Amino acid sequence: MGTKKLTVIATSNASLESIQNSVISVVNQRRAKDQANNYIGDVFAVQHKAQFYVVDDDFISTVKSDGNVLKTDYVTATKLGEELAKIPSSGTVTLDENRVNELIDSKISTLDLDSKFSSKANVTDVYTKSEIDEKVATAASGGSVNLDGYATKDEVNNKVTQSIIVDKGEARIENEVTGGGAKFLGETYDSFAGVNDGGDDVYALMYARDKAKLGTRVWLNPNGAYYSKNSSTYESIEDNEIVTKKDIANLQASVDLSRYTTTDQLNLALSAKADKVMVDGLVTKIEVNEEIAKLATKDEITPINEKIVVIEESIEGLASKDEITVLASKDELTPINDKLVEIEALIPNFATSGDLAGFANMSDVRLELDTKADSTVINTLATKAELGNYALKSEIPTGVEIDDEQVARAVNENSKIQELSSAVANMASNLQGATYSQVVATMKYCGYDVPSDLTIYDPYNLKDRSGNVNLTLEIDSTYNNSYATLQNLKLIGSDGKVYTMAKYCNTSLTSATLYFVEKENVPKLDSEVEKVESTYEKQEGEIVVDIKTTSTYSSGYDAYRIGLDESSGWCSAGNAVGERVEIVIRDFIPAKISVRTGYEDSSHLITKCNFILSCGELMGESLIPNEGNKRRDMVISLQDIDVNSKGEGFVELAKAWNIAPIAYVPNYSVGSISALVNNVSSENPFVFSFRGLDIHTDSYGTGVSNIEFFNESGERLYPKYAYLSSGDNEATYILTPKEDEKIDELATAPEGYVLLEGEKKVVAIRHSGQYSSSYGFEEFLLYTAQGAYNHEYLVGNNGDGLVDVEFRCDFIPSKLQYIQSPYGHGKATGYEAVVDGLQVATAMYAGGSYDYEVLDFSKAKVKIPKGSFNLDYEAVNRSDMGSEFNNNQSKVSIDINKLTSTITVTGDINNLQTYASSNPDQGIHKWVGIGIKTGFNSVEGVSVNGSVLDKSYDETAKVNGLSGGSFVFWFKADTDGSGRTLSLSKDGISKDIKVVFKQVDTSDIVVM
Repeated sequence: MGTKKLTVIATSNASLESIQNSVISVVNQRRAKDQANNYIGDVFAVQHKAQFYVVDDDFISTVKSDGNVLKTDYVTATKLGEELAKIPSSGTVTLDENRVNELIDSKISTLDLDSKFSSKANVTDVYTKSEIDEKVATAASGGSVNLDGYATKDEVNNKVTQSIIVDKGEARIENEVTGGGAKFLGETYDSFAGVNDGGDDVYALMYARDKAKLGTRVWLNPNGAYYSKNSSTYESIEDNEIVTKKDIANLQASVDLSRYTTTDQLNLALSAKADKVMVDGLVTKIEVNEEIAKLATKDEITPINEKIVVIEESIEGLASKDEITVLASKDELTPINDKLVEIEALIPNFATSGDLAGFANMSDVRLELDTKADSTVINTLATKAELGNYALKSEIPTGVEIDDEQVARAVNENSKIQELSSAVANMASNLQGATYSQVVATMKYCGYDVPSDLTIYDPYNLKDRSGNVNLTLEIDSTYNNSYATLQNLKLIGSDGKVYTMAKYCNTSLTSATLYFVEKENVPKLDSEVEKVESTYEKQEGEIVVDIKTTSTYSSGYDAYRIGLDESSGWCSAGNAVGERVEIVIRDFIPAKISVRTGYEDSSHLITKCNFILSCGELMGESLIPNEGNKRRDMVISLQDIDVNSKGEGFVELAKAWNIAPIAYVPNYSVGSISALVNNVSSENPFVFSFRGLDIHTDSYGTGVSNIEFFNESGERLYPKYAYLSSGDNEATYILTPKEDEKIDELATAPEGYVLLEGEKKVVAIRHSGQYSSSYGFEEFLLYTAQGAYNHEYLVGNNGDGLVDVEFRCDFIPSKLQYIQSPYGHGKATGYEAVVDGLQVATAMYAGGSYDYEVLDFSKAKVKIPKGSFNLDYEAVNRSDMGSEFNNNQSKVSIDINKLTSTITVTGDINNLQTYASSNPDQGIHKWVGIGIKTGFNSVEGVSVNGSVLDKSYDETAKVNGLSGGSFVFWFKADTDGSGRTLSLSKDGISKDIKVVFKQVDTSDIVVM
């Protein structure tokens, strides 16, 4: 194996990282064309005044580097000798003493030390520590200490008995010997209150004014209570103003109550009477008689009845409202999938697609329909039942005329309806003979959205009826986009027994553990159920049900109240659209689960709810949604499970096209995460997303800290190195099981660092916002104390304020734990871990200020695809495609991430050439051919975005230099750079693969 060196001069103003990536792309392209040599680039970044070396991907392991860019701190022996020669072997250094003194004087002047020290104590006036110690020792050994100016304890006690006078006499405390033990006077001396044990026998005396003046006074002494008003004479309050208990008893004895009704007797007498509010709405007998007098007599009605007969005869041919409603209006024809049942009934004989050419264009039909009646007009017409309320012709009195104009209008509207029916029949005739795919193409051309595939399934019955039931309710819509309620949760066993809540443990507003027992009626109040502690162990016959919600309105609407009656149920914090409720039933699979939404007046109603079920051999299955506009019990059957998640309208459409339901067979098995990812390493990492579920408390978005990883054995790992590795949204962590090696601040790993035994590597990529660099996510694995925020990651309010970070680990952690904002910033209702789009673990916020929440991966279950696509990439090799094809293929590098099923095309879009596709409909683009291996021996039967490939594609693969089971995807790099998704499926197995373009600017790179 040889080595070739490229000298690269980069004059770009781009960042050093961007230049490095561009050169890496260049050496990789050279290596791809020349597998006999390694490539190294000697790079001179002119604008950065930097020089560094770059090697191709395959050369990395040879030079034992941890990246393409080699460290630049090497020094050659020649260079070292040159630098050492510049250093003198001996000699002295002479300082200019005058210049040094001048600088010192200047600095002292600048600091203005004289003024700063002027306010300080003189050293002669201050005792030194040794002098203080000496005096203390003297006192301790019986020596004398001068205490002149200080009061003794006895002198202080004597002071207490002396008067203390406050300015203006607002308050005064006098020696008790003189009387008047406490006096309080206002500033103007117009009030007085005091306690006196002097010679006046006054225990309490209050004046409205100064004592020397007459006013209102109250005098309390051992003989009683007295008052005086503008007089010096006191009157007894007891004699004149106070009614005693005895007086009241005497008064009661003298009153004859025999003629009065008691409260109980009055309530009994009134119980059968009308309520006042109800009586107010009634009419009197006189009012009724007056209204009756206004009505026609039977003789007066007879002629009217006769005329009604004429009306009935004249409108006998009109359609009733009931008959009209089955016809389609213009608006109802827009979602054509709702009306295909009527169309099918009108097209029993099919024509060929060639016969359709002579029929009217859909746009002409729509134009014709625009002139017809709409449902708003039709709905104003009377039905036969409504006409029955009118008088017959014989009952119409003489002189009453029939409104012929209204009769004519009714006949005219009926004519329009018949014309509309004719137009619908005409359109149906135009579509005779068309296949469903032709109808789909026609409808999409006209701007209508119709499903391309009509596969429907029979109800699915669980083969494994053991274990837990995980049911997630996803709220899709609510009445008036308002609150949502859930209550009356019931479990119905296969034997018909009903189980309802008997006990609960309320762990937080948003989470609870309920204990169900066999009991028919749902409890209405808290008093009917027992609250237990978290240490409670379930008893025989009890079923454990865990509840988690993403929000709660407040205390009194907690998550546990889902098990109570509707008047006391759970309620969301606000608009509930997008919120989730998780119900986990432990070790019991009922036949049905029933839960009610909405109050009695249908307020706080969930109008559409989606269900995600994991149970038995099913994992993350979307069930048919529940919809309604009134309070109702939503019932989920676990015996005949409806997996037609697209809804009843879709099933109806499929049946209208005679699509027969087929048996549903899961194309996966359920297993642990370790079974999903094999041979995990830095090159093939275990990837999961760490995301907040919803906002619980919003304060600068939400924050998280103290993230801790645990290895496969459950051992805690500590950050040994933590640093930003790309921009401000990618960080790298080296984790160690040795606690004494953990860091408290960011630290970058040495260049070329090789992991030691037990060490792990984690790369974090931030997808959420960041409040500021002071709250960088790269620090959230470091320790943050309670009440602090020094290493907290804070999202801010850009976006939804929730954490969204992708972790790439060279191992599968057994668990991850974290603390939400120790400082008290915003908190999420909970966090989830998502692998390959599937939620594998959740942890809900428990309401604490400094508590760990845990995402447990060791117990997580995921889908393990059966015979899944083994996707890979192959180079397309054609000799007959021309120079543009060869140019584009040589100017890009292509790689695939099998874990995320992503193919990345890397290159400079400016270096690619445009050329026309062999299919004129595809146009002229910057085409790049990508060979995609499916993992099967043949592509026959593989569906790509709905198009099923046949055997001819295997032959096409050979022409393009590909192996069997591969096909070519022609990628438009100029228009599809943001990504194209290919949905592959075969025999019930499906896989999505995404192709993206990564731009690398090479315009400023010169290769020599």
